[in-house]
Amino acid sequence: MIYLLDTSALFVLYRKETGVDRLLALYDDPNHIFLISAVSVAEFGRKLRESWQDIHEVDQTLDRFTQLFERVVDMDEVVARLSLKLADSASFRLPLADALIAATALSCKACLVHKDKHMATIPQDVLPTLNLAV
Repeated sequence: MIYLLDTSALFVLYRKETGVDRLLALYDDPNHIFLISAVSVAEFGRKLRESWQDIHEVDQTLDRFTQLFERVVDMDEVVARLSLKLADSASFRLPLADALIAATALSCKACLVHKDKHMATIPQDVLPTLNLAV
């Protein structure tokens, strides 16, 4: 199975929030592949900076956490166009960054792992998701 972690799931790992045990159990299966969107790398780093970490600390944290993934998936035109489809399918407004991250999962045929109320509005038949909040 392929999983793509949303920024919210990355914070579950970073802060050891509720749901971290479920996430770590996924990592225990050697057949699982883990990806992250480049958009999440930027979003995670930005939120770390907002918590007053200096840029050197942010870079170290990003280096440490990106090692948890098989690869960082770049955003391209395919992802940009898929984000429009996902935004239309969501039952509530899907912010741009969330739509791009979800579209990255869709483009990789991955299950999106999140703990984000916006992502929860994407229908499962459009994109399989695993909500760490439930």
